[in-house]
Amino acid sequence: MPYCYYFPALRYRGLLAPLTALLLAAAPLAAQAQSGSVGIGTTAPNASAALEIRSTSQGLLLPRLTLAQRDALTASTTAPPVAGLVIYQSDNTPGLYAYDGTAWVRLGGDNLGNHMATQNLDLADKTLVGNGGTDGLTIAANGNVGLGTTTAQPATQRLDVRGNVRLGDNGGQAAGTGQAIEWVGPGVSSDPVGIYRHNPAVDQSELRVVVGDVGDPSDKFVVGRMPSTSSEGGLPTGTFTPAFSVGADGTVNVNGLAGTGTRLLAADPDGNLTATATTGTEGDNLGDHVATQNINLNGNKLVGGTTDRAIRGGLALNGNGLLTVGAARVHTDSTTRYGVRLLNMDQDVVITSDQGKGNTTPAVTGAGDRLMWLSYYSAFRAGGVTDDRWNQTANSVSAIGQYSAAFGLDNQASSLYSSAFGWNNLLRNSEGTMVMGNNNNIVQSFYGMVMGGRNSPKGWYNFVGGYQNKIRGSTLANYSPTVGGFVPDWPPSFSFGQGCYSRSSRGNTYTMGYYARTGGFYGSFVFADMSPINDGSPIDRMQDSVYSTRTNQMTMRFAGGYRFFTTVATRTDPSGLSALGTPIGAELTPGSNSWTFMSDSTKKERRVLADGNLFLARINRMRLGSWNYIGQSADTMRHYGPMAQDFFAAFGHDGVGRSGNKISINQADFDGVNLIAIQALYRRVLLLEAENAQQQLLLLQLQAAAGPAAGASLTPAAEVAELRRQQAALQARAAQADADHASLLTLQAQVARLLGADAQARQEPAPAR
Repeated sequence: MPYCYYFPALRYRGLLAPLTALLLAAAPLAAQAQSGSVGIGTTAPNASAALEIRSTSQGLLLPRLTLAQRDALTASTTAPPVAGLVIYQSDNTPGLYAYDGTAWVRLGGDNLGNHMATQNLDLADKTLVGNGGTDGLTIAANGNVGLGTTTAQPATQRLDVRGNVRLGDNGGQAAGTGQAIEWVGPGVSSDPVGIYRHNPAVDQSELRVVVGDVGDPSDKFVVGRMPSTSSEGGLPTGTFTPAFSVGADGTVNVNGLAGTGTRLLAADPDGNLTATATTGTEGDNLGDHVATQNINLNGNKLVGGTTDRAIRGGLALNGNGLLTVGAARVHTDSTTRYGVRLLNMDQDVVITSDQGKGNTTPAVTGAGDRLMWLSYYSAFRAGGVTDDRWNQTANSVSAIGQYSAAFGLDNQASSLYSSAFGWNNLLRNSEGTMVMGNNNNIVQSFYGMVMGGRNSPKGWYNFVGGYQNKIRGSTLANYSPTVGGFVPDWPPSFSFGQGCYSRSSRGNTYTMGYYARTGGFYGSFVFADMSPINDGSPIDRMQDSVYSTRTNQMTMRFAGGYRFFTTVATRTDPSGLSALGTPIGAELTPGSNSWTFMSDSTKKERRVLADGNLFLARINRMRLGSWNYIGQSADTMRHYGPMAQDFFAAFGHDGVGRSGNKISINQADFDGVNLIAIQALYRRVLLLEAENAQQQLLLLQLQAAAGPAAGASLTPAAEVAELRRQQAALQARAAQADADHASLLTLQAQVARLLGADAQARQEPAPAR
């Protein structure tokens, strides 16, 4: 009886290590002596197993090695792996691996690439697809095959392909190669039927339809029609009516032209062919001849008459295949009327070519007017040149960009995807850029737009228009497969007007108007009016250019002022019939440095007079002091003023409606509150001054009434005391008046500080250049 080692559940994990060591030490001895089995979790291990482990809640944990540790084990000279050794690899395609004596094999990894079928593979009603697709290959029970369809194929349709079919071989376009579709059947080796693509020579292709291999009249290529009685994919079962056929000997038959006698072939205006019987009196118009060899013009022309003009204007074909119509003018001021006219066309005109094939040098070079499709470059030229800009090279550099176009006079589009329209525009190293206008010189502008005259952009995706404008931006960009195009390192720029200059190595500059310039600061917007040329000599325009003074700044000059509207209406309707309402907004008038707000009494309604003393009381309760906005510097960005919540609580409701909100203060409302408070203080001062005048008058009246007699009844000491009392009372009232006046001055100073702080808050510190 074999020895059994039973470890029920190994509940005491502290004993696991010594028990494992004991097991490993005892098991070999038992195996050698008794050929015993080891059981973990069972007292009756299977006799055929050296080790049986049973558990419903645990598994077997093999040694875990990283790929680097596994490679080190493989390279070990002292303890190399033996065939059958199993480990768990924890990285680089984790899983169980077994060593087969030469390499590690992943257990359970199956990509079907290393198997050999030992029986037929039955797809049943499934489809064989690729790369996660849904359409693929289906095979019916009768062996019929479908590609791109899951519909069962008819019994007569052995192959059903839904989509395009491409035939090819590895021979390329070498002479003697090709592809074929053949109908295989009895006698095919001696009577082939099929469609063949044949390459008689390098880079030449022919489509051949072959029916038979000898001059058998019964072998024909027939085109016709049959009724709908034929079955899909099977042989026609209806009556077939041939319309056109070509016999094995080259005989062509068109049933629609059949008739009696010798027939004359003609075409009507719609291109339909008809055949009529001849009378024997027709003249020879070359229509009843069949050419048995090539027609060689041998330097002659096809002409439409016998006059000198007709001969000069004929069609010529030279030995290189160049087709020309007409000839040079007899005199420089003569009119030849040569050309090609396509009248009443109802079909497209298509010119096809293959970029990169053909001549690199245009057929016509130098100065002149012409229209050219340049096959090698897939480029188009129409108009004229006075120099070599439409040659292969101009000024020793490439002058024709692939997929480029140039229209007009003296335009050069020498970059990939570039296009030029107008006169004397030059595009170099400017992929994808379009220019329209005249005398624009463009270098290193990529996928930009240029319009106008004498403009010069540089950078990616820029837009420039007008006259004498420049853009100088970054030329760094990287291609992004995700975007499907180039992504610039810095944003593009914009320049439109005259003499504008958007310049920054980081791009993102925008100028518009008359001599607006960013001065090299990125993130800048500059807008300029025409005041230098309107208000002075045009010579001053350079000195009066508008510049940015720091990055991320907006700079504008409009000598006629600025107007901002916050309503739909922008002007008052003189007729009073407009439903748009009253125009509301703010304005900077010419020459001013502060905003002007509309305050016309005729444009206001529902006026409510304010209680100035109540306003003073509310102001007294407000939290007034200095502060700075969160996140701004406490050293350089401090401000004076109230809190919006206090201001709204004090003045947000006037009994008619709401004014403002809890988080901001309207400047016009702020000024209005200050004026109401100042008015109340001034009225108090007036009252105090009136009371003071009354006291002064009363004092004079008392002094006059007392007179010398009254004074005599008083002792000198009593009179002095009375005068002192009256003087003290007057001084107290004067002090109160002075205090009120000081309060007024304090409030005025506070208003001035608030207005100055507000203006300062809208200004930025000087730029750090």
